[in-house]
Amino acid sequence: MRLRAQDGQSSVELVAMLPLLVVITVAVAQLLAGGVAHELAAHAAENGAIAMGEDEDPKQAVRDALPGWAKERVRVTIKGRQVRVRLTPVTVFPGAGEALAADARADAGPRAGAQGAVTAISAAPPPAAVSAGFGAVLQPSRDMPDGLASPAR
Repeated sequence: MRLRAQDGQSSVELVAMLPLLVVITVAVAQLLAGGVAHELAAHAAENGAIAMGEDEDPKQAVRDALPGWAKERVRVTIKGRQVRVRLTPVTVFPGAGEALAADARADAGPRAGAQGAVTAISAAPPPAAVSAGFGAVLQPSRDMPDGLASPAR
């Protein structure tokens, strides 16, 4: 049996492409880690602002809102009534952590009982239309109390 020049070529091409596939897979995983860091930072900043509004420690609330791996990679800054969270994701590529780091801010609003403080409920009238995802739009109904909405028909 004689081997032709093309026998085994596809196996060689596959072996040559494996390193490229591994690099692409790791790069996509790094981008996903950056997205997770963004979501976690936003959630943690909101928790910090809520804690500040309840006269609790916002830095501790931010740390409590994060999973174990993120607690070492978070930086919390409090300025006035604003909580800023910077979260650096776990990375494989050197230097990618700072490039993929997520910044999130949340405002605790005016201090309760402060002069001119207005609650969020009475500050804003109900919206004319609110997006509810999946293309649905919610609109105020005449049959429902203010602030509640029913699906548009």
